[in-house]
This record gives sequence, structure tokens and C-alpha cells, in this order.
Amino acid sequence: MSAKTRITSAVAVLEAAMALARPDKFDRSIADIEPFLMEFLEARGIELYDLPPGKSATTLSTMAADKYGSGRNGLNPGDCLHYACAKYYQVPMLATHDEFRHTDLQTIP
Repeated sequence: MSAKTRITSAVAVLEAAMALARPDKFDRSIADIEPFLMEFLEARGIELYDLPPGKSATTLSTMAADKYGSGRNGLNPGDCLHYACAKYYQVPMLATHDEFRHTDLQTIP
């Protein structure tokens, strides 16, 4: 997979849907937001990938939690799953905050 391949996971879509459904955003149900997000991803050529297989996802996410999950800018459980996906698929992580910049992942920007 090339670094130009843009992917996301169900975890990221769920987090986005939950954030956008809030009363201070779209004030809609999470289920109402999901089709909008799927259209958004398709229009931008972002592919929805499955989470890594169970053992790989478990090993990578627990390793991330152990190594990067505590202290300031530590990874939360969702972040650990994002880490597992990026590591498994060998793609850089789009990082708008510092938490992933403190890991061994390549981050963008």
C-alpha cells in the first residue's frame, strides 16, 4: 500500500459520527450522520478498511497502550485502535494533535 492511499476505519467513522451528532454540531442522531460520512469519504477517495484481524489488532493496540497510553498526550483506547490500524496497514497517521507524534508512527502533517 502506498503512502498516498487514504484509509480510515470503523472506529474513526464512529468517533466522527458521535462528535458530529452532538447538539452543538448537527444535533442529529448518530445513525443520521453515518450516510453523510460515508458520502464524504467516497467523495474524497478515502477507503474504509476493516480493523486488523483480532490477534493483530489486540497485539498492536495493547502494545500502543502499554508504550504510549499514559501521561500527558497519552493514547486513549480509540487512539490505540487507530495506532493498530496504521501500524498493520503500514500507512502514516493524519495527526492534528500531539498524541500520535509521540509514537513511532509517521504522521502527517
